[in-house]
Amino acid sequence: LLSRGSDPTDGIIELCRKKKLPAPAVISLGEGQEPVALKAINAGVVNGTWVLLQNCELGLGLMFEMEAVINKLKGNMDPNFRLFITALPHPEFPLGLLQMCSKVTNDPPSGLRAGLLRSFTPGVMIDQDRLERVETPQWRQLLFALCFLHSIVQERRKFGPLGWCVPYEYSNGDLQSCMLFLEKHLYNGEISWETFQYMVSDVQYGGKITDSLDVRLFRTYTKEWLTEKTCEEGYTFNPSMPIVGIPNDFQYNPNSFSERSDFRKYIEGFPEADPPEIFGLHPNADLTYLVKESNSLF
Repeated sequence: LLSRGSDPTDGIIELCRKKKLPAPAVISLGEGQEPVALKAINAGVVNGTWVLLQNCELGLGLMFEMEAVINKLKGNMDPNFRLFITALPHPEFPLGLLQMCSKVTNDPPSGLRAGLLRSFTPGVMIDQDRLERVETPQWRQLLFALCFLHSIVQERRKFGPLGWCVPYEYSNGDLQSCMLFLEKHLYNGEISWETFQYMVSDVQYGGKITDSLDVRLFRTYTKEWLTEKTCEEGYTFNPSMPIVGIPNDFQYNPNSFSERSDFRKYIEGFPEADPPEIFGLHPNADLTYLVKESNSLF
């Protein structure tokens, strides 16, 4: 059950690889795709492979038949067979199919600490292999900076109109694209900071942004946080002149640890409550968020 902007495909493929099984058959439902999906399911039942059906809210005809199809094939089903169904919430989705499934929802975590810990979880975004793909501290620092930026722009939504004029659904796919671009860019030699900033703010994330003030805000983030200074000793994401200050004078630094476990240990030391000033907002912005949260309870 998907929220807007989420895509579990990479996670399912990674899990399949860890189980040392053949890559899953991935089928996006739509016009004319029902026979293709049924053929893949029949093959998976016999061979013990996995099948992933995407956008199932667009193939409700097949979904209404799916319960009968699964019950019919159950007797001869290979124990390794798995059928994954991903769909946005839909009022006409068959309840019988939902009840017989193991249901999982995929929402972004709440809070900077939870968001970054998720990014540094194997199978989600960053594992030890990715950290070692480029043997420079700059690569690891910029990976952390991208993950930090991703969590910041996601968390700004909780502040309502103070965060973004329009609430955008940023996904792990946006972050993944930025990391792939950075990796290939570093393979080719020295990094062009203007190009890197443009790709992040105007292309990968910027493709979703419609409001001119939001475009300006995102460009400001990249110009401040994705620069040559980010890789210098002692650089911090903290505001230079805080009004209230960060709890316990915590320093949000783009570290260059070589081990993923060291990054996770550092992230676990983040303050319990995210100070609005780390987002570039006035401390009073927390009032808007807390009032909104309180109203949602009643």
